[in-house]
Amino acid sequence: MDSYFKKMLKPAVWLLGSFFLWLGGLLLVISFPLAIASFFVADLSLPLWESILSGALGLAFALPGWWLVKNSTAVSEKLWNSAERQQTAGFRRLMKLEESTKIGMKKALNAHSNMKSKAAKQQLLLEDIAARSSGRDLKVVVQGGSGWEQLSGKSLVLSLATDILYLTDLDELQEYLIPYDSITDLGISGPGTLTKGGGAMGGGFGVEGFLAGAAAATIINMLTTHTTTKTIVRISSNRQELFLLSSTKDPEEMRQYLSPIYTRLPPADSRPYLTGKSNVVQELINLNELRQSGVINEDEFAALKGRLLQ
Repeated sequence: MDSYFKKMLKPAVWLLGSFFLWLGGLLLVISFPLAIASFFVADLSLPLWESILSGALGLAFALPGWWLVKNSTAVSEKLWNSAERQQTAGFRRLMKLEESTKIGMKKALNAHSNMKSKAAKQQLLLEDIAARSSGRDLKVVVQGGSGWEQLSGKSLVLSLATDILYLTDLDELQEYLIPYDSITDLGISGPGTLTKGGGAMGGGFGVEGFLAGAAAATIINMLTTHTTTKTIVRISSNRQELFLLSSTKDPEEMRQYLSPIYTRLPPADSRPYLTGKSNVVQELINLNELRQSGVINEDEFAALKGRLLQ
């Protein structure tokens, strides 16, 4: 099929050149009588510019036509070679596009597969957490601490087994284990649950005015009141210290939640570094670090400091 079109291209170029040559010649033939008539036949009133335009158009068609007829073989070869190059380039672009599409689809499939794999692993971790903690897992945020700097700011899931505290990073699919026997001290502090906002009072003259004011005050209090919980858990173990922030349990609830660990702590008299003034000083240092990191504000720091110094 390609050879047929290649053979037909040369006659087509020759015919095109012949048509241009014939048309140009015709216009040139017409232009000469018009020019002569415009000079010698006064009654015709033919403007000279029409004959000039006809001659110019004749040359514009005749010269390319003559060139195409003379070089029909070379022109047809160039046209065919150019068409082949364009076809090859188009085929290459199509192949490249197809390859890019395949790569994109492969990446998308890999990403989808990785997401499914990660979701499956997260589900297994969640099932393990639920099994060992009977659904009593707790979300916490790591506030830092010596030996745990790499986890600072991360949200983890805290769960308790029979003799091990687990911290699970669902994003990284990693678990960190702290055996109860390795914990040397456990402290709970923080302002706990605080309610801010609200305080609007109803008012107005008469029963209707009072009811309207009370209703408005109720709506305002609902919109402006917000409750926050900040409980800090400090875990000391094997020359490491870890600070965790809980936004779901107040200190008393956290104390009950961590009671399995408290029962495994060494006796107080075997921890002289945690008794007396040294313990208070350390607690004040810890509270100051929490204030500087923004976990607690100035008012909360002052309140906690007052409790320690009582």
